[in-house]
Amino acid sequence: MKPIKLPAAVLPPQPIRYPAAWLNGDIEIYSALPMEMRLPFEHHLARCGWQPNPDSVTWPPADITIVNGSAYVHRDNDYGIMAITLIDSAGETELITRHGGTRMTVGDVVVFDTDKWHAWISHGPCALAGICVRRITPPQEN
Repeated sequence: MKPIKLPAAVLPPQPIRYPAAWLNGDIEIYSALPMEMRLPFEHHLARCGWQPNPDSVTWPPADITIVNGSAYVHRDNDYGIMAITLIDSAGETELITRHGGTRMTVGDVVVFDTDKWHAWISHGPCALAGICVRRITPPQEN
């Protein structure tokens, strides 16, 4: 699946305390996504045609992930389709997939398949809020 850039989200700020000692390219789950951020993010995604995926292997499927600069090519097997929004960064970051690059600034939202290879380009630490999602299926008419 080609990454889909959605309209930017406005979420409440979340202070991030990056580790004092970690290696370049490290990726860590920082915390579960706080409800005060999760609910507005879910509402934003619903307006864009996406909803949390209750069939996700990772439940609850919402967290804050931190990255120390650029992260090399990897896969996040079992997460599947995720919606991510950049919530903290010193500058622009870029999601790289086989489809090319998707630039992101704070607030930008991208939906992509984390089971496929991807990488991050960033000039410093950044934080992403992510939720495993699926498309909202319209109700069937009888």
